[in-house]
Amino acid sequence: MRTKNNINKTLEKYLFTNPIPIKNKKEYFELFDFIFPSKDIFIAFLKEENFDLQIHYAKKILLRLSYDSFFGPPTALLWNLLDMETQLSVNEKKHYNGRDHFVHIVHLYLSGIYMFFYHHTLNENILTEFKNKRKITEIKSNNVTKSTVKDFIVAWRYFVLYHDIAYPIEYLLKENTDSKDKKAYLSIYNDISTSISKDLSLKSLAKFIGVYKLIKSASEFSFEKLRINCHESKREELKSYSNYFLTERIYGYETLRDVYALLNKENIIAVLCEKKTMSPMLIFIPGNSNPIKTTHNNRRSNLLSEIEESKNAPYNKNYFNLKNYSWEYYINSSVKLEELIKNLFPNISLSEFDQTVNYIHEKTSSDYSTIFSDTNFKQYCFNIYTILYEFTGYQKQNWQQSYSGRLTEVINDIGKEIPKRMSDIFEGLLSEKLKNINFDQDMNSNSTLDAVIESYLIKVANNYKKLSKVIAKPLEEEIRIQFNLKCNLKTIRESIEEIFQNKGIKLNLNIDIANNTLSYDNLLAKENNALYMQVISKLNNKITKSDLVDLSTLLVKNKPKYSNYDHGIASGLIFLSVVDIYKQLLFSAKNDDDFNKLLSIGIGLDFENDKDYLNYKINDIFIETSFAILTHNLYPANYTPNSKYKTKLYSNPFTYFGILLDSIQPWDRKIQVNQKTGELPYQTLSRGFDISIKNNKIRISEFDHRIDIQKRCEEMKKQLDSYLENASSFIELNFGEF
Repeated sequence: MRTKNNINKTLEKYLFTNPIPIKNKKEYFELFDFIFPSKDIFIAFLKEENFDLQIHYAKKILLRLSYDSFFGPPTALLWNLLDMETQLSVNEKKHYNGRDHFVHIVHLYLSGIYMFFYHHTLNENILTEFKNKRKITEIKSNNVTKSTVKDFIVAWRYFVLYHDIAYPIEYLLKENTDSKDKKAYLSIYNDISTSISKDLSLKSLAKFIGVYKLIKSASEFSFEKLRINCHESKREELKSYSNYFLTERIYGYETLRDVYALLNKENIIAVLCEKKTMSPMLIFIPGNSNPIKTTHNNRRSNLLSEIEESKNAPYNKNYFNLKNYSWEYYINSSVKLEELIKNLFPNISLSEFDQTVNYIHEKTSSDYSTIFSDTNFKQYCFNIYTILYEFTGYQKQNWQQSYSGRLTEVINDIGKEIPKRMSDIFEGLLSEKLKNINFDQDMNSNSTLDAVIESYLIKVANNYKKLSKVIAKPLEEEIRIQFNLKCNLKTIRESIEEIFQNKGIKLNLNIDIANNTLSYDNLLAKENNALYMQVISKLNNKITKSDLVDLSTLLVKNKPKYSNYDHGIASGLIFLSVVDIYKQLLFSAKNDDDFNKLLSIGIGLDFENDKDYLNYKINDIFIETSFAILTHNLYPANYTPNSKYKTKLYSNPFTYFGILLDSIQPWDRKIQVNQKTGELPYQTLSRGFDISIKNNKIRISEFDHRIDIQKRCEEMKKQLDSYLENASSFIELNFGEF
């Protein structure tokens, strides 16, 4: 039986179909595409009740959220979590494997967004926290409220993506688990750097191909055709730029950033136009310190003066989406990306690269034709990314490295097409014969049908050689094309991957699988690097101020009931190590132009322009995020140094928010357990569960005939209050039977 409302319907209604946020409504709609990239997948996820299909949609959502994040988690670690829970739930015969932690990530992300925009108290406390951080660090913004809301979204996304990523460590790093399982699911944590390089290689390649298409598709409208009224001396100067052509589909700052990351700014002319008349106002010529003013530029304004004084204005996101002006970009046609391709992919010819790119564009041509915004271009590049992700076999753990192994895989894939090809051919032969039978008039239709089928089979047998050639010829060509594409793509991806790996940057966990031990020493050792230790020091200060003694004590003393290692602690340190690897890569890129291009488009930022904000994220936003991850599984009763510790809303609002939401997300968390081990614990289903926010109260409703209503209500209140100060004071519980 279903309740009239349930949590999935509530989330769908208030986030997508009829959103009416009570807090930051304007910012919600302005940031909607940032919060919910590929929104249709989120909606499909909420409508789905089948767990296997929920996994399908969850993988798409998490891949996109990770792709869009500057320092997203290695996707190999996310799939590792899924594989462990789904595989061991089938194979494990001795031990309880807990609830789902994979689909849970998406449920948590959605419910957190809902709670933030609809709950007054939680929203106010979190925004105050992040606004204070901006004030202290003096990070300026044109719109402080919007920027602060975005700060929360960034922190929330990282908390959600990372908080359970080390759950396999907690579950498997103990004496009574099989060593084969341990190696399969734990060894990946000892090589996080390699996983990052694989993700970056695919992301860089996807955006490289997207920008390559954009540049190759430049319009025929040249810069010299632009009607520019300016001083005569300047006109002569502008004539030398006749080989610059307008590049369309640059509708936003992020698209532009990827374009100039590959081309360099000195190969781009930027023209600021008045929107109503599209008359040029300012022209930024490569190498010129001052822009050229046109005669249209008579009406002075503070904004125009500000743009004119900044030679970096055409590449500054604060000057991009303007009310009365728009930018046009003309690209130097003499600049050939072929040289860059040769440098980056020395093991592949230009013709092979073009063949590969053309194949990708055939698959994504409809996406390219619908690029009318920055969001569309991001979606287009992400679609390329998913094709590369699947086509290169990145998700397959036991990918065969040999060319023969890859060819076998291609043949197996093509083999699935043979029945379809045969069906298409034979259907025509048989249908013609069947058309000649009048089943209504022929009294002996059965024997007639037998005769038709018999003669049809005889004809097939007599012509099998001819028919096999009809099938084989196109298949041979397709096998050749598919094989070449697979080899080319893998060669290209490995070339990029090698560039990242050659930086020699490693900062991973140290898991001794044979002895069931996990050492944090290499993550905390001062000799690693000063940048990392600065973050650790700030984090340690926050831990100390929160009455948790210090980081070292937290690592040693906070242990779950059934394991020697806490997945929250390990997940928090994985998050910090991933951030540090990216930070080291950014600082190592300065003297390597080709590597810098790949890194800029792969990560999705302009290091010089975004440097201040990047430092603010790492040294302030990420401190809050890592603290929340580290402590989200901390139960004071199990933490010896300070068993009275509770997370407080007013001193640590973001952490309080994360732990609260994680605690009240029990719906549709499939029990991952072998049923032979005992009776299944109670499982909450979304159709009998709802969360609504009324009068600044979180109202939790649950209906089921299998639970002791009063006991369940008392247990939940008691549990929440044991680690969240006064949690039950603004939570209403409404449990009842159908």
